[in-house]
Amino acid sequence: MTSQSPAFSTNELPGGGGEVSVPKAFSHLRFFGSLRVDVLIHTFRGPHWIRFTQIYLISKTSTDNQFPTVKFCHKMVPTSFQYRPLPPPPAKLIRLLSIHPSEDNTAPICLSFTNQPACIDIQDEAITPYEALSYVWGSEADPAPIAMITIDADGSTKHNTMLVTQNLATALRHLRLPSSPRTIWIDAICINQNDWTEKGHQVSFMGDVYEKAAHVVIWLGPEGDDSSHALNILRDIGSQVTVDWNMQSMTPTPNARDPSLADIDTPFPDDGHYTPRDANAVEALLNRSWFERLWVLQEQALANNATFQAGHSTISRLDLRNAVYCTNVKNSEGSSPMAKLCRTDRAWLVVAMCRPRFPINLTEMRTYCEEMKCKDPRDRVYALLRLLSGFEREGGAAEVVRPDYTASVAEVYGDVVLKYIQATRKGDILAHAGVKDEEGGSKWWPSWIPDWSYEMERHMYGLPCSGGETFLAVVTDTSLEGTFLSMVGVQCAEITVTALPDDTTTPLATLASFRKLFRDVFAKVTAVQQPILLESMSRAVSAGRFRETFIPPENYYLPMSDVTDMLRKVLTTSEDFREENNEDPNLVLLGKHMTTWVQGRQYFMTSDGRFGLGPKATQPGDIVCLFLGTDTPLILRATEKDRHLEFYQLVGDAFMHGIMAGEPFLGPLESYQRQVYAFNESNRGSLSILDERTGEVVIKDPRIERLGLGLKAVDTFTSSGGELRYEISMQQLKEKGVAVQDFCLV
Repeated sequence: MTSQSPAFSTNELPGGGGEVSVPKAFSHLRFFGSLRVDVLIHTFRGPHWIRFTQIYLISKTSTDNQFPTVKFCHKMVPTSFQYRPLPPPPAKLIRLLSIHPSEDNTAPICLSFTNQPACIDIQDEAITPYEALSYVWGSEADPAPIAMITIDADGSTKHNTMLVTQNLATALRHLRLPSSPRTIWIDAICINQNDWTEKGHQVSFMGDVYEKAAHVVIWLGPEGDDSSHALNILRDIGSQVTVDWNMQSMTPTPNARDPSLADIDTPFPDDGHYTPRDANAVEALLNRSWFERLWVLQEQALANNATFQAGHSTISRLDLRNAVYCTNVKNSEGSSPMAKLCRTDRAWLVVAMCRPRFPINLTEMRTYCEEMKCKDPRDRVYALLRLLSGFEREGGAAEVVRPDYTASVAEVYGDVVLKYIQATRKGDILAHAGVKDEEGGSKWWPSWIPDWSYEMERHMYGLPCSGGETFLAVVTDTSLEGTFLSMVGVQCAEITVTALPDDTTTPLATLASFRKLFRDVFAKVTAVQQPILLESMSRAVSAGRFRETFIPPENYYLPMSDVTDMLRKVLTTSEDFREENNEDPNLVLLGKHMTTWVQGRQYFMTSDGRFGLGPKATQPGDIVCLFLGTDTPLILRATEKDRHLEFYQLVGDAFMHGIMAGEPFLGPLESYQRQVYAFNESNRGSLSILDERTGEVVIKDPRIERLGLGLKAVDTFTSSGGELRYEISMQQLKEKGVAVQDFCLV
């Protein structure tokens, strides 16, 4: 685009034109850009609130009059930019945008697609260097007009307009260079947002776009709330610590001014170095909306080179990552103004947004990102596919789930469940599903399809137990319409009593509620049965997490013996459970753990006297089951029978002692064996079996050999460590006396 650009004619501007004077409203006009003909855009609302745009094309050479002469005027036309279709799959072609330069920051924005119609193949090794923008779209109210120029292969050009959000328009002004064009990829412009087919295909490899970019600009917004100062503070902190994300630890850099910044137990210094202005500026910056949007997670994680920008101030991704990790994990005590930033929910969210790429499975990612926001509920799935672990991505879970914005939300979510189970042979994704109570959620689709657009109740994810996941999931049937899913499992117990705590506002209030619910029940149990019930209760209220459950021991949790003793005290004494009357820190810690796990849940007891924890929607008459391929038990509710087939609704996942280690399929462990979660030197954890006689820890469950079936491990997945899994049939289990059956979920 040089001074040799072809001359324009009125034919290029639908709506006609003629030579008119520039309106006096534009008397402040100064020429801009490098084109022979410049573009001035005036936008207003016409009848019926339809937005119209006037385009004035102004010749630089017509400056004899008091005001420049408008050679051609395009009056009252809706925004007119038309996309040319991109090649369909499997091609991975993208449009690249050029931001025209200007030394005048107030000059209208002018963009062009420099490579129409050929575009750029993202799969080419020798790809044209480009940048990519990571940003928040912002409100679509009062969009801003920009000039769009498309250039054909023969050099001919077309001039149109496009409306973009005010946030993007502001970003474009700050990204524009004074004297040279800037080649960049921006999703809102480079993808035809009105073509659902194109959008779905482009979204499927959007992660590749950011990974292949020479540089990613992360736009946090314009200067405001002392943001430049905030970036200076974060840069200062980030340059003094080095973060090991695998080990979750920090070390001071060689030139650190204050090495104590890398010590998580030492609060920020209160020597006056950090002021209230520093803390307020950083807090305001980290509260910007970029840090809570779901799509931008992959954009920064996959980028090889990235810079954060607020206004015209920037910070390297490395410095910002180190700084936000430091502020999140530092001791929140002390009198430093920075203490208010430490160990808060917002700090955790910001760290989640900024951490490096890491392998994770779909169910983990859903939990990890549940507080992040997106406009389209289908993106709760699509925004995460590129970040799956190699096992799930290469195994097919991500490859077979293709973004399809013509499908309904229920269809998308159901498709993910089926393809995830088929590709990974794991049923843990069902822990995210279940019937909804009256407080919200989608009640009209099948119970086995998670509603990821609805804030999840706490589920039992991440428990140190194998359940039925030692074996591959077995799907016996599913409907083409996605109305039912049939899987193989065992019925373990029937629920007879449910109990919802009436007060969980404080740790000791939770303990008081527990005593109110079960003191009489415990008193009626025989002396022989009390220790059995107490163990079942202790394991359920702690979700199986005790200090000795982990290797090395995790001191955040209490030893099981302490939990049992304290629960016995709670159930057999009349102690006043009020904070001002209790100084036992372990009792408070127990109440804290119980409060965590009972949120969104209730206790239950079964017909055979066992104690468990299940969803709030649990009712007497529901059954506790364990499926092949699932790590936690599931609660089901019989709904109807069709001939010889019984249908069940999935209520949700549960914890119940006696089945968490896969006992219904494998039988009990020996008295000297127990399941543990063991971490290696690289801080990678694996579900293992500890032999308390020898101290030996093994990944392979010794009960597999006891079955005598000669089962071989068919795969090993290591997204969270390493677990061995085996394929077994219904017939083999029945021959071993296991009462397996089909459960048809609707």
